[in-house]
Amino acid sequence: MKFQELNNYDFWANKVILEAMAHYPRDSKTDALLHHVLSASELWYWRLVRDPRPWNENDNPLLFSSRAIDISQKLNDFIGRQTTAGLEEFITFKTLIGEVKQAKRQDVLHHIFNHATHHRAQILMRWSEINVQRPSIDYIYYISNYA
Repeated sequence: MKFQELNNYDFWANKVILEAMAHYPRDSKTDALLHHVLSASELWYWRLVRDPRPWNENDNPLLFSSRAIDISQKLNDFIGRQTTAGLEEFITFKTLIGEVKQAKRQDVLHHIFNHATHHRAQILMRWSEINVQRPSIDYIYYISNYA
């Protein structure tokens, strides 16, 4: 799987969500979900580069766009430095409840992008509940129209 391509898709999908959010009244559930997507991506990035930074509690919606750009660039740079052997290496990290775990770098990258997709789908479901028009952010739509 091409991680740079997945990172590009992830950035595009976050951007589409952010652009849609700019046109609708603020919704605390949507804000919380996007905050979670960005914070988790940041946390996993720091784990990948072995920098034990804490969970980002900054949920200011005005910073969502800059955070999305920042984490996408960091992941892009990280992915660009990886070799096949490097992606197969295990990293050790602590969970948010302090458990020590291990995972391959490539599995962490898969998790980052899968996790974000899962929660963006929750954002779309939330918008459906409150009658907000939902943008198309399917991967196949992205590949067919933007990649």
